[in-house]
Amino acid sequence: MVEQILFEVPTKFASGIADGSIVRIGTLLKDSMSGQILSHVQETGLAQKLLSNASLLPFSPLSALDLASSGYANVQLHQLKTMVEGLQMLQYANIGLAATGLGVSVLGFMLINQKLKGLESAIAQLSTQMDKHFQELAEKHLRHKFANIYVLFERAEQASFLRSPAQEWLTIEGQLAMESGFLRSEIGHHLTQNSFHYDWFNKMTSALAMCNAARIQCLLQANEMSAAQHASTVIADNYSDLFDPLSATQLAARMTEAEQDSREDDLHLFKSNQAKAAQVMLGLREMTDAAMTQPLLLEHLGSREISGQAYLNAVNAQDQHPIILLTP
Repeated sequence: MVEQILFEVPTKFASGIADGSIVRIGTLLKDSMSGQILSHVQETGLAQKLLSNASLLPFSPLSALDLASSGYANVQLHQLKTMVEGLQMLQYANIGLAATGLGVSVLGFMLINQKLKGLESAIAQLSTQMDKHFQELAEKHLRHKFANIYVLFERAEQASFLRSPAQEWLTIEGQLAMESGFLRSEIGHHLTQNSFHYDWFNKMTSALAMCNAARIQCLLQANEMSAAQHASTVIADNYSDLFDPLSATQLAARMTEAEQDSREDDLHLFKSNQAKAAQVMLGLREMTDAAMTQPLLLEHLGSREISGQAYLNAVNAQDQHPIILLTP
């Protein structure tokens, strides 16, 4: 018998987070003394609806506040501000993480496709401004690779209408894994270069995160809980291998190298890039920590005999709170 899925709201732990007795690591809330897991952070269908309507990618508190003067519906503005406040209370330094999902992604496949198409256009344009490898990437491979990804997301959207969709979900996940591998390889190659292109890196990393989030969602739709947990562990390890060796100083130096034709003073430019690089590292740390803690959420669901589809349906059905907590 499937255990009832019980959710809490973040304010339950507000005082503990404020006084330091509760700490957040990735998408886990833990007792700072014992290390006991107190809760898993999970976004809901409402969160992505708000982000989609607001067209926020990346998402920021300032973007939310700007909506007040844009005719945005008051109720949605209130919900969006509640989401921002909840993420800030949970001490997410990189609130943009919400764009790809906290906990298990409930981002719709067609919405991912829309966001990826915007990213592809920007990535292709930026690639033409980089070295020969990335110019050739834009000319020969990028469009083809993203076209494959778009088709996979279209198939994923259609799969739920099949009588027996499980095998289709699994096929799509396997092919998305290959495309994610391509994106990861290109990001890794860029990180070996002497120069670092901030905008290109951010957009490629966002595309990678979206593909990986969709992979886990496909496995959950197929109710392959063990496979989802294993895949999420591999994804987390890949992020760690890719990003852990980086430092803000290293990235700032490479960013300055990429802008060496600028008329700005090199020292002034380096100092400016240090602040930008620190934000990049903060975002990568959040992204890696969230990936590292996702397998524990999936393990918890499996131990309670909660199927992937049941969990996704329950999270999507939440229409009151953009951020909820799953308490063991």
